[in-house]
Amino acid sequence: MITQEDVIYFIVTDRFNDGDATNNIGYDAANPRGFHGGDLQGILDKTGYLKELGVTTVWITPVYVNTKGFPEHRPYHYYWAKQFDRIDKRLYSGAAHAESSMEYLADFVQEMHTRGLKVILDVVVNHGGYGIKEQNNDFTSEWFNDPTLSAKDDPDDGSLDGLPDFDHDNINVVDYFVNNLMDWIEVSKVDGLRMDTAYHVENKFWYYYKSLIKGKHPEVFLMGEVLKTAKEDIPELANYQRDYDFNSVFDFPLREQIKNCFIYDEALYKLARPRLNSNEIYGILDLDNSSKNKIEGRGGYSNANRLVTLLDNHDLDQRIMSHARAKHTGESGKAMAYRVVTMCYAFLLTVRGIPQLYYGSEVGLEGWRNDNAGGDADLRRDFPWGIMIGNEVKPEHSEEHNLLETIKELIRCKQKNEALRYGVMITMWVDHFVYAFIRYIRNNIVLVVFNNGYGDMTSPLSIPVVPNDDKKRQPLPDRVIDLMQNNPFSNALDATDQTQLQNEKIDVQLKGKSFKIYTI
Repeated sequence: MITQEDVIYFIVTDRFNDGDATNNIGYDAANPRGFHGGDLQGILDKTGYLKELGVTTVWITPVYVNTKGFPEHRPYHYYWAKQFDRIDKRLYSGAAHAESSMEYLADFVQEMHTRGLKVILDVVVNHGGYGIKEQNNDFTSEWFNDPTLSAKDDPDDGSLDGLPDFDHDNINVVDYFVNNLMDWIEVSKVDGLRMDTAYHVENKFWYYYKSLIKGKHPEVFLMGEVLKTAKEDIPELANYQRDYDFNSVFDFPLREQIKNCFIYDEALYKLARPRLNSNEIYGILDLDNSSKNKIEGRGGYSNANRLVTLLDNHDLDQRIMSHARAKHTGESGKAMAYRVVTMCYAFLLTVRGIPQLYYGSEVGLEGWRNDNAGGDADLRRDFPWGIMIGNEVKPEHSEEHNLLETIKELIRCKQKNEALRYGVMITMWVDHFVYAFIRYIRNNIVLVVFNNGYGDMTSPLSIPVVPNDDKKRQPLPDRVIDLMQNNPFSNALDATDQTQLQNEKIDVQLKGKSFKIYTI
């Protein structure tokens, strides 16, 4: 099971690392939308890097045998399935099993487990690949929705980009895919499934999924892709966790606000409200509390702490570093771009949720979505192993080196502090430029502070921690306040920097565009 102990690392397998050149069928590294040779052996070869980075779980793209695709666009991503019960020959090595047997994935998962890493398998039930009706006779025409209907017209029954759309109101379609997913789970022993395009799958499917798959395999973590990014979309996102029994969905709304605040300098109270009066508009994190959503006539998450948080993936508009480089242009802006991206990672790895990193972004890899030319391909560039020496970035790439090393430190900090994995999150201060929150569990307390202004603080900020005679209005229990009074806080990334609760306030001072993580 994937838990709040985990840090997920998402890999587009074909673009990560080529571990076996003998399986490079149709290899065309010069084509951004061709096969570049990445395979399961390539991931195994880099587990030392993944372990040193600190990730605990690897999410891989689908492994299905895919349709042919097009001369200029091959299914390197493996989302255009032709055979849902077989693994593509480009992904595995050797001949230990029957050709394309699921057992090859089982071997990979077993070896990853041996090396201390969990595996999430990307799966697709919504659609097949282009040409599946002609290339696989097992699927009859009544298994598909009307091909002329677009998903923009009907999310459940419409086609995405012309891909043949399965009709999950057809009980035979539901039965096939429920059993197919159970086969992948039971043969490979994966720890989780990532459900592609969950938003477009008919609701009937989830009834059977909850009963049959979740009933038989409750230990398998189900996370769903519901690509909704606005604060107003939270009730719809929450349905999948609350009503459809997903363990988690991706927190795209929080990703949008992290980007907008730390890259594009929006006010930090859009993350959480200042609580100065009862009429304030809720920040994105205030909507974690389902009761607040219900006050506004909305449905909330069943547990926001289980959401998968992220900065990047293979479907978004552009990688976080490309956002930062667009804001801070030219060679003179590079240092600031890396600085604000580091702020984004600091927030990602200290806020509630299960963090997911996207391969290459930890060393500053860029990428843009271009619907007019290349589509998603630039978002899925090859991992830049050329800038690496062993598990580290070469010193001459100083900005990339510093980003990677800081992310490693942030992950280690998260792994050492239970409060950063399980602690309740309490906003202590927020204004346009500064956000401070405390996370605590039992006697473990962490104070995190961000200065999103470009200027250094000229004097310390005094964060009030004031006991209240009305305990219903006091955010921290007396026990935690007593601990803070009797124990100093130390900066987790700089032990020489300390502060303490004195005279009902904590003083902190930060440079521009920086953060501090204090632990007791």
